[in-house]
Amino acid sequence: MHRLFKLLSLLWIAVTFAQCGGGGGDPPASSGPAPAPAVPVAAVRMTHTAVGLGVGQTVVLKAEALAADGAVLPGRAFMFASSNAAVATVSVARAGSDTATVTGMAVGGATVTATVDGKVGTTGVTIFGAPLENIPVTGRVIDGDSRAGIAGATVAYGTDNGQSGTAITAADGSFSFAFASDARSGAYVVDATASAQGYRASTLRGARVRPSGTQIESLQLVRERVQADSTVSGKVLDVRTGQAIAGASLRLEDGQGVTNDPSPYPATSDAQGRFTFNGVAAGTYTVTATAAGYTQGARTVVSVAPGADAMQNIGLSPVGEAPEVRIILNWGRVPADLDAHLTGPNVPGATGRFHAYFLNRLAAGAAPYAGLDLDDRDGYGPETITLTQLNGGVYRYSVHDYTNHGATSPTHELGRSGATVQVIAGGRTTTFHVPVQPGNLWTVFELSGDIAHPTITERGEMGVTEDFNTIP
Repeated sequence: MHRLFKLLSLLWIAVTFAQCGGGGGDPPASSGPAPAPAVPVAAVRMTHTAVGLGVGQTVVLKAEALAADGAVLPGRAFMFASSNAAVATVSVARAGSDTATVTGMAVGGATVTATVDGKVGTTGVTIFGAPLENIPVTGRVIDGDSRAGIAGATVAYGTDNGQSGTAITAADGSFSFAFASDARSGAYVVDATASAQGYRASTLRGARVRPSGTQIESLQLVRERVQADSTVSGKVLDVRTGQAIAGASLRLEDGQGVTNDPSPYPATSDAQGRFTFNGVAAGTYTVTATAAGYTQGARTVVSVAPGADAMQNIGLSPVGEAPEVRIILNWGRVPADLDAHLTGPNVPGATGRFHAYFLNRLAAGAAPYAGLDLDDRDGYGPETITLTQLNGGVYRYSVHDYTNHGATSPTHELGRSGATVQVIAGGRTTTFHVPVQPGNLWTVFELSGDIAHPTITERGEMGVTEDFNTIP
């Protein structure tokens, strides 16, 4: 027994000695490579170098840590501060966040700083005009291929009255910001650039914002990927008949919005109305088309992986000899079936209001001088209504999500469809974008006055209806 106890004691000492690395043997093998040293921060970049706000207005600023080669270093913890909290305060959702909310407190100037590893980025903030009216702007940033919303994207905007700022998108890709009125009665012009990790940035140019506020066109982003250049193709169509337009002249411009800059990508539609732009780098573009006897048309297109969303058609509105109003509805792949509805006063002597839609198309050439020209049931559009006479009173135009007309609760597909309504009347085009809100009925605008120079009043309301026959 004594010898057994001694043997066990010696064995325990040997094991303990080995675990402690004794005996001068080689050290134990590493479980993996040593972590790479952290890349030092060379500079801090802010989304804007200068921001203008009114008292009570807010803006979200984002900071990025940059390496010496300009690459963004993710995961760095920033400390934000204001040089004058009486003028502009700074708040963050959590310590170390790369975004901060700046709120205008009083007229004056301040500098907001973001610091990480001893490097500082700055944004000059000017607070003016207390109190100021806010003009709200809403929009959405979406994947140009899947049409899904992109969360956490940055939207940097600038207005034609010198204001600028940023907004960050919510989980469904929606965003909002507000800027200060300068008391004008006409529209403001806003440029907005959207960027998100893993996507190519894109700029929406010349968005027109009404003094009451506006939902602007969705900003479409395309994923960064290693791929060969792709093609952008589609057809040029007459929005009244759906027939192809041959010989239309087209051009492709970078970003969203028409600039009429010289284009490196010209094209002409063939006998079937088809057009193709070859060798187009991945990104977001605008195609414009012109043809004799038609107003100019444009649409946002994307160049993505070959074969994805290849047919991106453009509708052109014919120019009539007599005054008329044309209403054109377009949208994306989903939902498959959106319907245009126009209600209005009948001609003198007829009672009640007429209702032009897919079950009662009517015709612009006969009383009540309004009719559905073109119906679409497989996505994209266009759906077109033409009026050749106004009978007095108020006309009302609505868009109904027929695909989800039987839903028992509000759905989101209409609000996320990217639907746009263009009203061509009196020598001008007015464009409305669907609000990013739940509902299957979008009451878009009302129309009154003279056919040559009608008054167009936006409604911009989302609601729910189970019976499209009762749309007012």
